[in-house]
Amino acid sequence: MTTKTLDSPKPKTSNLPPWNIVLWNDEINPIEFIVEKVAKIATLTKEIAEKKAVEAHEKGKSLLLTTHKEKAELIVEQFTSHKITVTMEKT
Repeated sequence: MTTKTLDSPKPKTSNLPPWNIVLWNDEINPIEFIVEKVAKIATLTKEIAEKKAVEAHEKGKSLLLTTHKEKAELIVEQFTSHKITVTMEKT
């Protein structure tokens, strides 16, 4: 007699707890570089990326987006590879 085990289903990303991606003020990189990378990595329009970069510069930080943990980790890694400081925070 063969026993078949059932794999537990993977949770849907829409059911996972959300994480915020926060961009921190950057005194080293030029604002144009920050805007370019924010637009590309966070998939935001250039206009929104510029607003987020200016907000981080003026207020110290800016909420870029909210997503599931795995995507948040990937996004943080991508920004870090460009020496841009972002963090992920559980909502």
